[in-house]
Amino acid sequence: MSFHTGLGWAAVVVLPLLVALGVGASRYAGLRHDKGIVTAALRAVVQLAAVGAVVGVALRHTLGAIAFVLLMFVVATVTSTRRIQHTVRVPRQWAYCAASIGGGAFVVLLLLILPGVVPRNPASILPMGGIIVGGAMTATTLAGRRVLSEYRNRYGEFEAGLSIGLLQPDAFKLVAGPVAGDALLPALDQTRTVGLV
Repeated sequence: MSFHTGLGWAAVVVLPLLVALGVGASRYAGLRHDKGIVTAALRAVVQLAAVGAVVGVALRHTLGAIAFVLLMFVVATVTSTRRIQHTVRVPRQWAYCAASIGGGAFVVLLLLILPGVVPRNPASILPMGGIIVGGAMTATTLAGRRVLSEYRNRYGEFEAGLSIGLLQPDAFKLVAGPVAGDALLPALDQTRTVGLV
């Protein structure tokens, strides 16, 4: 099985144009993400070249595919932890992110792979793992940022809950619980509109 990582001439022209459009839109809207767009695009090109070579090897062996899914899990955990830390710093936050991403992703993967719902080969395990780990990372990041932001903004209500005898987990759920489910909206919308959008 071969894996081609070279860019054609069209990509060399179109990709910088897309980056320029993103930077222009960011400046026009005052989003202040100009540097981030350029950095992310350059990093993506380098990462895709490196990952392309590794994926070519991982697609040859089932153990290689599983190892690559585990690497995706580690990267997803680090990414989610960094994103959430911009909101509020929580002790052992990486462990919470790892439990959230891993607990969701690996249960789903095992339920799909072990009974044979998806073929037990590298060409199925690798993309399925990427989709599921990526979705779990997105949900974890969105939930973490939203819940901790709500907790920070409504800390007085949390303390009020404690003052009337609620336990800490119950007071936290009272304040942040209603917004926790917002993290599932992108995945739910994608599922509802699959094949249509």
